[in-house]
Amino acid sequence: QELSRGRNATGIWQDLVDTHGFTGGYQSVKRLVRKLRGAVSPEARVIIETKPGEEAQVDYGTGPMVRDPDSRKYRRTRLFVLTLGCSRKCVRLLAFKSSTRVWAELAREGISPAWRLNRGSWCWTIFARRVVSGLLRSQA
Repeated sequence: QELSRGRNATGIWQDLVDTHGFTGGYQSVKRLVRKLRGAVSPEARVIIETKPGEEAQVDYGTGPMVRDPDSRKYRRTRLFVLTLGCSRKCVRLLAFKSSTRVWAELAREGISPAWRLNRGSWCWTIFARRVVSGLLRSQA
């Protein structure tokens, strides 16, 4: 019943211990769950291969709590991650504020380390600089 609801072995084991006084180990529950579920076939995944300098992915979202050097209090940050398509290497940057201008500045800061990670591929760097400078001009 728990397996059909999508519960994992850890959750089932914790419920057994808390509500039924189960004294067995987690590994026992894990073996039983694996036996009942049967062999799980891996999901098919698409592997996209790109040449150096051809493609990068940017993710921007909520980051970790970090102590603000000015106020000495913990504040939520914004996380900017630029991942290169060819090598999956990435640059991670944090900011306390969030706006289009901040995003563009983070992108500009991320280009230089990404260029070094990408062994100096100018193609992507020139494209990214144009996009970022265009964003900065539109915000001025």
